Amino acid sequence: MHYPNALTYSQMHTLNLRQIFGFLLLFTFSVEVHALVQCPTTSSTNNGFALCATGQCWTLDGVSYCKCDLMHEESISLSFNYTEGGVMKDVCDLLVHGVTNGFTMSTYATPDQVLKRYDPATGGQGPAQALYTCNEPGYSVKPAYSAQCDGGVCFTSSTNTEFPGLGHIGGSEIVCSCPPTPNKGAFQISGPWSCAPGEANVGNKCCDRGFYREFCGVRSIKKTGTIISVGSTAGVPKILSTLLDGHPPLFNSCKF
Repeated sequence: MHYPNALTYSQMHTLNLRQIFGFLLLFTFSVEVHALVQCPTTSSTNNGFALCATGQCWTLDGVSYCKCDLMHEESISLSFNYTEGGVMKDVCDLLVHGVTNGFTMSTYATPDQVLKRYDPATGGQGPAQALYTCNEPGYSVKPAYSAQCDGGVCFTSSTNTEFPGLGHIGGSEIVCSCPPTPNKGAFQISGPWSCAPGEANVGNKCCDRGFYREFCGVRSIKKTGTIISVGSTAGVPKILSTLLDGHPPLFNSCKF
């Protein structure tokens, strides 16, 4: 059990109630949630995980399979508590177990490429991106779909392969299975950002309206063959990054 690493109310009291409520709404499908945890729990434990926050996905038989990044650093996740052999365990145990068993888990760390300071020339994480806010009040009464990847299982055998709907999976990438999720309220996905580091987004000149229309507006999905982005309830990335990093992140942001 990893409750010493759990994030308690005393660590979250500075967050406003609307943000926390939105965070909880995202995970109402999980009835066993007790806390957030940071992994790894000790400095000697493997710190590998999959980061799907900027990923895109392809549906296959009702499941979305997402191209994610293999990372090695501290991460944060819902605990996903379970009992095995009479011992209470959580997602940090799953990450350790997966090291020698062909899988890892999708947890969260701040994606460098969505930060205002990120420079694609030196950052090593590909092109700069931004958080696109979708489904804002008054935009549509019909839910829009994204993939919810916290706690997704990822298959190490998918690295350095070709995967249907996703194309080439590189040596630092992995495929994770995540449920496609209808969003009734505002949610956020990662997308293109065309401006230089720190440049002001005057008139949304840094943002891609075509991307916004396509991936913020997925109002229905096919059981097989729909491309969607990984998403979360609006505000959740800021909350998780603040809890994990100790300070609020400065994200590139796109709203239409």
